[in-house]
Amino acid sequence: AGKPNMDHRLPIARGGGAEVTNLVLACAGCNRTKGEMTETEFRALRALVSTWEDSGRDLMRRLKLGWFSH
Repeated sequence: AGKPNMDHRLPIARGGGAEVTNLVLACAGCNRTKGEMTETEFRALRALVSTWEDSGRDLMRRLKLGWFSH
């Protein structure tokens, strides 16, 4: 799962802050993959791709590598 990281439920890049209610522990890989998505968006994406034949492994790998970053 990787070393735990502090993550922002609503990313700072999207208006989130550093208040305790906006922070959550996440594994390093999930934190990188989530990028600038909100916690809700990331959870919805994970639920959607879990129904795919490859369970979204290819997409998640690409997200982790930053292929879709701004």
